[in-house]
Amino acid sequence: MRELSESQKDILAGCARGGAQILVGHPLDTLKVRLQTSASGGSAHARGTASAPAFSGMFHCLRETVRCDGVMGLYKGASSPFVGCIFYSSVLFFAWGQSTRFVRGYWNIPEQDALPIKQLVIAGMMTGGMASFVESPVDLAKSLLQTQYNARYFADGQARVHYRGLFHCATSLVRAGRIFTGLPATLMRNVPGSCAYFMSYELICQRLQTPEHREKSTVLLAGGLAGIVFWGLIFPIDVVKSRIQTDAAESGDSRRQYRDTLHCFQQIYHKHGLRGFWRGFLPCMIRAAPCNAASFLAFETIRGLL
Repeated sequence: MRELSESQKDILAGCARGGAQILVGHPLDTLKVRLQTSASGGSAHARGTASAPAFSGMFHCLRETVRCDGVMGLYKGASSPFVGCIFYSSVLFFAWGQSTRFVRGYWNIPEQDALPIKQLVIAGMMTGGMASFVESPVDLAKSLLQTQYNARYFADGQARVHYRGLFHCATSLVRAGRIFTGLPATLMRNVPGSCAYFMSYELICQRLQTPEHREKSTVLLAGGLAGIVFWGLIFPIDVVKSRIQTDAAESGDSRRQYRDTLHCFQQIYHKHGLRGFWRGFLPCMIRAAPCNAASFLAFETIRGLL
């Protein structure tokens, strides 16, 4: 059988990484997105916007989600990243592999040598830019499905459910011309975020072991810390992205709150102050280390077997 190319190994291992990320991190991601896009404070039954209940914090959101949707409610929208991981996570690590090979070739850096910080920054930014065009539609469908609420959440007994499932959501977005809603915010998040993510992972690994041999403990530590660095750096723009992508999910432009990314920034600050940019931060950071540790372990393990 013909040996796999380096790019094919990146793609296949990237698929494994995506699956591990969803299995470990999706429930907390659901809480993060719901907190980012809901009103703040009060009871979910008594207060909230026309389309979303209000949650006072992570544990209130968790309790209401399980009460109204059951435990599987924490996996709302999971079909989007599970399907999308074959494409998005593959693209992410394919882009990272191609970017690192490009900078090595351009600066004549041998494969066995560790990349300097300058080249890691450039490769990370290239990766974030390329992957955003895939992640934005996947995240859009995921966020819309995660923020659907049945009648139990509201005192008026009216459900806020607009999509029957992933296929209906995706086709509706395509017909409405909204498939790339939130792309500018995704680029603003992913270009610096991917730079910090991959650079911190590689630098920690370089400190502890050689590129040819990375113990599982090193991968877990570096992956977990890379996740913390990523989310700690870009969380405010992730709030903006989530708000834009779930804005007026049930209608067209006539009911949208935000004209563009800058307007969303301004509105969040005007209504909620700086605290508005950090809603959902607790579940995000609880998720960051174990989720990304498992992701990199899956990637490195599968790639090592190929």
